[in-house]
Amino acid sequence: MQENKPILAIETSERLCGASIYFSDDKHYEFSLVNKNIHSEKLFEIIDFLIKSAGIKVADLDYIAVSNGPGSFTGLRIGVAAVKGLALGAGLSLMPVPTFEALALQVSRFVPEGAFYYVANKVNTDEVYLQKFQKSKEHFDLTEALKIIKKSDVPSVTGAELLFGNAVVERDIRRVSCPDPLFVAKWAKYFGGDKLLTDYDFFEPDYIKEFLIKGVKNV
Repeated sequence: MQENKPILAIETSERLCGASIYFSDDKHYEFSLVNKNIHSEKLFEIIDFLIKSAGIKVADLDYIAVSNGPGSFTGLRIGVAAVKGLALGAGLSLMPVPTFEALALQVSRFVPEGAFYYVANKVNTDEVYLQKFQKSKEHFDLTEALKIIKKSDVPSVTGAELLFGNAVVERDIRRVSCPDPLFVAKWAKYFGGDKLLTDYDFFEPDYIKEFLIKGVKNV
């Protein structure tokens, strides 16, 4: 990683399709659209717009960060395929960014120090991805590994703690279900460390739950 070179960050894990060119907390570019059916059509247009706005070329980037799941199977595949193509063409490294951790970083700005909070996004009609965090002095601490639980168990598991995500439960929930691409970049900058990938031929999204096509049975 080079301090003076920008990062390109991509977010496609949910309805939001966006990207950010991140130089620093004081200098960055970001553009997003919200529509679950536009990712394959609009992602490269967004990236091209940001590259031109920042006055750089893809080869000027330090590396490319991508929100890596969990999330929409289709959205994640589109994002990962796009960044692999860009990285291969420009000889850049990739950094997979855990989607829930990037979202936890984003919402931590509004959480009191020391407070626990959860991200809960739906897997399907009956299940929810759930992860617990605690607001630290700087950003956040990860207190539990990401898991899948029954949607009906969310209220008893999370109690009265703050809850963010798109899971439909019988209590108030802050319905921000994916990070802005700027916070994908910030997670990469703050927490990426040695997580860069240079050999990414077999790099795949972190689906967490096995992808099953409706109407097709495993044998």
